[in-house]
Amino acid sequence: MAEKNAVVYLVDMVDACEKILRYCENRTLAEFVDDTLLFDAVLRNLTVLGEAAGRFDRLWTTGYSDAPWAAITGIRHRVVHNYGHVDPEIVWDTVQEDVPAILKKLKRILSDMGSGML
Repeated sequence: MAEKNAVVYLVDMVDACEKILRYCENRTLAEFVDDTLLFDAVLRNLTVLGEAAGRFDRLWTTGYSDAPWAAITGIRHRVVHNYGHVDPEIVWDTVQEDVPAILKKLKRILSDMGSGML
């Protein structure tokens, strides 16, 4: 994979994380559960995040083993294959606990790519 493609996938992942966090900002779990449009939008962006992570070349991920690549792609699999049985509380916990940490790591990788460290 060319570096340009790696950057495209990274940007897709960063965008998905930022959208998720923006959509859920100042919301409660109850609001999240009750707002089907919000819930669907978050699921869509979790799917984008996982799909881009799955397409992101493992050549780039080896230097960033602290990023939970398998977990990120696993999110997508759970959302896509269990779409009728996705627990909103688990999704909410993922948004609150995992997405901010993932976003931070993705931004670090993008920064490293931009500075020529890779």
